[in-house]
Parts: sequence; structure tokens; C-alpha cells
Amino acid sequence: MNHDNIEEIKRIELNILDEFAKVCDKLNVKYFLAYGTMIGAIRHKGFIPWDDDIDVVMMREDYEKFINQAQALLPENLFLQNYKTDKNFLLQYSKIRDNNTTFIEQSQCKLDINHGIFIDIFPLDYCYDANDKTKKLFKRIKFKCSLLSPFFSPITDIENSYGFAKKTILKLKRMVQRILFALLYGSKKNTGKLLEDIDKIKMAVPIGKNVSVFDGFIVENKDWFNEFAEYEFEGKKYIGVKDYHSYLTQIYGDYMQLPPEEKRVPQHYTTIIDTGKSYKEYI
Repeated sequence: MNHDNIEEIKRIELNILDEFAKVCDKLNVKYFLAYGTMIGAIRHKGFIPWDDDIDVVMMREDYEKFINQAQALLPENLFLQNYKTDKNFLLQYSKIRDNNTTFIEQSQCKLDINHGIFIDIFPLDYCYDANDKTKKLFKRIKFKCSLLSPFFSPITDIENSYGFAKKTILKLKRMVQRILFALLYGSKKNTGKLLEDIDKIKMAVPIGKNVSVFDGFIVENKDWFNEFAEYEFEGKKYIGVKDYHSYLTQIYGDYMQLPPEEKRVPQHYTTIIDTGKSYKEYI
């Protein structure tokens, strides 16, 4: 991906973030800049120079209100994507995509979905308490999440680095996951039902001290999301957690330390990027 491409992608993503923030204000729901986007706000007052995405998080209650009402408030060129609005979408969170652009990722290149340039919106659910009920719930979440894996296309650059034994184990694992999915859900058309089941389990987790995205992949202190502040990001102000230092330190350690130069690259594996044409011209 060349420099001009990255800068144009950032411009489009920033426009999406702007519209997202406006809708959040209208709906009176709270969002927070998250992960690399929050590092960018603190360390660079904008995008991490080599990064090409925007992440935000919302507490589940606000997230559900947003996904149920936001589409009617967004401009016509923007599409709120999740398993409820795009039947072949396989992720546990939402994206807002620009319909007039193309950003096809290797892992999703065979999926009949909207492939526009996007920002990610992650719901935060309660997680990890000491009681057995919570542990059992998270075992169920992890198991059901694993059943989605076979439907994503392999990322060639990563799998080509594996040895024969690891590739064989991975193929066998995917085969078992496909069989289990077929036994529990039948047709591939029922991935939406699986994602709905995952959401129901997540929302059944009792209120606790911690929240997380996915299946506990990143665990965060619930109290961080009780207080917020505005931070500069590419010349505009957006919302993040007030105690950003504790938040970023727990996830990244020394977040002010730049990574080695060889790791200063975009994290998306893409097949086609076009900032001026709709994905519909490529699928």
C-alpha cells in the first residue's frame, strides 16, 4: 500500500468517524476512541503514521441503541454493517462502511458483503468474575466463536510461513469446526443465528468489575468507561476514557515507545483497495 493510498484511506475514515460522532450525539450514546486509535490521539494527536484504521468502543447498552437507530441518521453513502444488516457478515461487532469505496481484506474476500472502507465499532460486555457461572458462560462463548473460523479465507502471507505440521493441524481443526457447525446450525446461511446466540450469552454475563470485546480477548476495567474527556485527533475533538494512561498501559505497556521500524506497517491484509470506486465494481 503506497503513501498516497494510506492518506486517502485516512481521509475517508475520518469523515466516517465524524458522521459516527454526530449520530452518537443525536442519540445521546457514548463512544470512546480505542486501542491504536487512542494511542494515536495521545502520541500523535491523530493517526499512528503507518496505521490505516479507526477503532471505537461502546458499552453494550449504548451499542444496541446505536445499531438499532443509527442507519436512518447516517448519510446515504454510509452503511452500518453487522450480522443483522448484512446477512453474510461474520464478525461479532459493527462497521460503518463507505459504499463508494473498496477495501477487500484477504480473510473476507470470498464473502458476499459490503467491502467499503470502514471504521470498527466494538461492543463492551461484562466478563471475568470469580464465580463458576461466568466461567461456564465464557467457555460457551469461546466455543461458539471458534465455529466461525472456517468461513474466513486464509491469510496467505501468514499461512505460507507455517510448517507442514502446523498447516495440517490447522486444516484438521477447520474440518472439525465445519462439522460441529453443521451439526448445531445446519447451513452456512445460519451464521447469523450463531452470532445472535453469542450476543445473547455475552449479555447474560452478570455485571462485574471488568468488560471486554469478543470472548475476553482484551479485558478492561469497567470504571475507565465511567469518565471521559475530549482528545484531539487530526485537528478535531473526539471522546476517550479520562484515565487513558491506565487504559493504554494495561493493554500495551509502554504505549509511548515506538515499535521497531520493521513493524511500522498497516495491519490489514488486503486484496483490493480503491478509494474512488465502489466495491460493487469488483465483486
